[in-house]
Amino acid sequence: MIKSFRLLALLQVFLLASALWISGCGGSNIENPVTETDPDEDSFLSGRPGNQLPLNVKVNVSQAVVQPGESVQLTATVDGVQGFRILLDWINVTEHGTLSVTSPNSATWIAPVISNTDGVQLEVIQFVVTVFDRVVSVKESGIDTDTNVSTETKTVLLTVAAG
Repeated sequence: MIKSFRLLALLQVFLLASALWISGCGGSNIENPVTETDPDEDSFLSGRPGNQLPLNVKVNVSQAVVQPGESVQLTATVDGVQGFRILLDWINVTEHGTLSVTSPNSATWIAPVISNTDGVQLEVIQFVVTVFDRVVSVKESGIDTDTNVSTETKTVLLTVAAG
């Protein structure tokens, strides 16, 4: 009697599971694709490769015109950045003077002695932000993962004026 009760219960579970499997309940396939949208779909779609997200990068300079040997404090802010890897880099483009990076978002630049006869020299410092973000999308062929790379460069012009 107990064996027949267990066998009947097992048969009912099997029939219910079979009915759900046949009807496709709880799953998706090519004939029954998932069509629900994510509430953040706009931000999700804008993060796909080829659609770089704009980065909000600002660089503040303590002074733009300096005498030879004076120092300039550079600080950068980067807002709203999300990614699995973020690179911040200060570059002394003209390679004059001395650039000392004190933290990822701040640096000190010391003006060089200028050698031209006009007594004015233009220097270029750049702050480069590079963000790597993973993008996952579901396609008919399966799950597709890509890496989205966004970058922004801010250029700082500094003037060294003698006398």
